[in-house]
Amino acid sequence: MKKYSVAYMLFLIGVGAMASQVFAAPVEGRCEIARNLALGVSGEDVRCLQRYLNAKGFIISASGPGSVGNESIYFGTKTRAAVARWQQARGISPAAGYFGKISRAAHAVDHVVGEVPTITPTPPPPSAVVPSPPPSPVVAQSYTISILAPVLGASARVGDQLVIAWEGASAIPTGHQAGEIGFELLDGSNRKKIADINLNEKRYAWTVEGLSSSIDRYRFYIIQKKTQSVGDAKSDFVTLAYTNAFDPTLADTRLEVTQPVRGASLAVGSTYSVEWQGGAFAWPLDIQVSNVSSANIISLAKSVPNTGSHMWQVANDVPEGQYVARVVCTLCPLATPDTIAEGKIFTVTK
Repeated sequence: MKKYSVAYMLFLIGVGAMASQVFAAPVEGRCEIARNLALGVSGEDVRCLQRYLNAKGFIISASGPGSVGNESIYFGTKTRAAVARWQQARGISPAAGYFGKISRAAHAVDHVVGEVPTITPTPPPPSAVVPSPPPSPVVAQSYTISILAPVLGASARVGDQLVIAWEGASAIPTGHQAGEIGFELLDGSNRKKIADINLNEKRYAWTVEGLSSSIDRYRFYIIQKKTQSVGDAKSDFVTLAYTNAFDPTLADTRLEVTQPVRGASLAVGSTYSVEWQGGAFAWPLDIQVSNVSSANIISLAKSVPNTGSHMWQVANDVPEGQYVARVVCTLCPLATPDTIAEGKIFTVTK
């Protein structure tokens, strides 16, 4: 039996301990944040966000909770400050520290949760005999695919065309390009095949159909059919809905007033167009203007079709002052602020 010095044995123990720390460390990977985060909330997605910010150099705290390796589940003032610095660096406005839809979309394409530290162990004494390492195991070839689009939080309705794009399939050899693309609910249920695909084509245009409910959150999957070596590559969540489904998370249900523009001057007796966009649903709308100073609301029209515009003749009895135009969906279900849109401040003059 070979004998080793005490110093050498201690060296092996030290290297083993360091290796266990290295392989236990978080590595680059996905950190899906599926809700808005703000001051006072808590959860494991907050810890994911803190790890991401620390890894990107937007340090939460130099020591204690939130510091590197000691990330917490609480979104406090230090987390908000770090988010604001990250938003400013990414050009996200306002950089107020609220991790909302725009921030989550930016994070979705750049979610590194940690880096593997580089540790260089001290070499053994010259007199020590280092045993030969075992031969490296033979690793079977695998093909990694990542779904790039639709992005996190995207939405579409039945009949819309949605482009599903992916990358990483270029190394797949002849005979292995056959794949399958489909969608499923977030819990993995109601899986439905969309089509057989060639993985090297890297995109597929799909007309939305075959939903299991009027509105729900789904994700797309891609598999390599011959060897299943890809496994299930899965997308971030998207919202798919019937034509008339309403939900505040659908981008096309959120109303936005576009006319009159900020600073416009409207003379009494003249006719102007109140315009809006969004609100892709069939319910009628009420058109109003509100006096900024008195908060008095003047009704212009009730239950008008959702056409995107309404002509307003400014009556002579409308007082001078500053106003905002309002578009209100009073019949929409799930009453939320997204069913009321206010425009920019304009002025009525005599």
